[in-house]
Amino acid sequence: MSDPCRLHPVTIIFQTLRLVKELFFMLIFVFISLVSTGVSHKFLLLVITLTGVAIMLIIAGSVLYWWRFIYYVKDGELRIEYGILIRKRRYIPTERIQSINLTAGIIHRLLGLTKVEIDTATSSEHAEATLAAVELSEAKKLQALLSAGQPETDTGHQHTSTADFSRPESGVHYHLPVKDLLIAASTSGSFGVLFSILLAVISPIDKLFPSLNLFDLLTDFVQSNLTLILYLVPLIALVSWLAAIIYTAVKYANFTLVRRDTDVYVSYGLLERREFTIPLRRIQAIRITENPLRQLFGLTTVYIECAGYGKEYGGSRMLYPLLRRRDLESFLQAVAPHDWELDTHRPGQLGIRPVPSRALFRYQLRLCLPVFLVVIPAVIWLPYGFLALLILGLASMLAYWQYKDAGWITSGPLLVLRSRFLSKVTMLIPQRCVQSAHVNRSFFQRRRKLASIGVRVLSGFDGAFFSVRDVDAPDGEALLDWCKPKRASSEDH
Repeated sequence: MSDPCRLHPVTIIFQTLRLVKELFFMLIFVFISLVSTGVSHKFLLLVITLTGVAIMLIIAGSVLYWWRFIYYVKDGELRIEYGILIRKRRYIPTERIQSINLTAGIIHRLLGLTKVEIDTATSSEHAEATLAAVELSEAKKLQALLSAGQPETDTGHQHTSTADFSRPESGVHYHLPVKDLLIAASTSGSFGVLFSILLAVISPIDKLFPSLNLFDLLTDFVQSNLTLILYLVPLIALVSWLAAIIYTAVKYANFTLVRRDTDVYVSYGLLERREFTIPLRRIQAIRITENPLRQLFGLTTVYIECAGYGKEYGGSRMLYPLLRRRDLESFLQAVAPHDWELDTHRPGQLGIRPVPSRALFRYQLRLCLPVFLVVIPAVIWLPYGFLALLILGLASMLAYWQYKDAGWITSGPLLVLRSRFLSKVTMLIPQRCVQSAHVNRSFFQRRRKLASIGVRVLSGFDGAFFSVRDVDAPDGEALLDWCKPKRASSEDH
């Protein structure tokens, strides 16, 4: 592939749509503003004509962008040259490439294409290089050439940090059944998405066009149609829940995970197919999450924290959407790196060291005090305000739930941290991945002989911090002792 190659011509459409999308909402707001102010038809026609000219210029620019964009591999480098007026060249040594991720949307799949995203250790929020539309056979050739220059792993085999669009035959396979996919979608807890979208749309419109008084209109409507609202709220909640089910089911359809010798291959998606490989050496921690609904039915979701090379492909990402709690231990033993010794130190058999009973007061105070300050004025001044006391009761129940679930334990090379905000979260962190350990003690914690402990691991570029509040004070010193082979720090406030 030393000869310069161009992207597929469909790139022109992708580039045009991307640029038009950036202008779309601005044009809509301008159009509404002009119509609402009563401008003349001639002026409105002029604006429409200028918009058409702008779109034609965008199309012409997209054609030139495609024509001037070339890529090739030469002398151990991926070389990309692009730019319409100013010619730019980007050379990426193959040994610096951390990941090659392939994504195929609907148009890509219809035309036998794929998008190639190439990340290096210096990639920030976006990929170091993106090839918007490449033929699948061409992507496979590029994949092989770029992977050939990557360093060898500790086992002496060359590591390929990219996934082919054909499913690997070797390794331990996990496939999410349709039944489990629907359960995962139904219990995802994301059925508030329509409310968020509604608020996100109303808020900027109300700011741009204050004369419309959208929030005032909604308030008047609610006050004059209270009975109708009582019927609409459950209906909207149901529609929102169904929308969340459809979104989750479409996003994670055909979810497949394959654990191979040096990496984990993951693929999923119905409309947009995503395939990638996670090198085992990049996995820094495993996070097991149980929202209240899934916890009730004994279901969990497994995430991983990765030492990343970009905002999208580093950091926290889902490893498996839905697992029954009884299957969790065998899954972790099969998927986690062998040096975590999960066969010997089984998380399901580790007795979590709970926080002491004297910490309950702090858990209750931390959550209930802010709620109390809001509820009391409501009780005093609002009609039926006493019903707000129910919120205080729910906050107290959640605080007790947080207290009961909090705890930690170490076993061999493994640290287990457990906490809850709304969802119960259990962290599995190997000793070698701990970047720093922290012990914090406030004045009030000293009086009760308590401390808050936490560790930081690599995740994305900023890292991730996991903590447990109000453990026994000696537990803080025990954590620092356990972390001694790694860097440890103690912060005393």
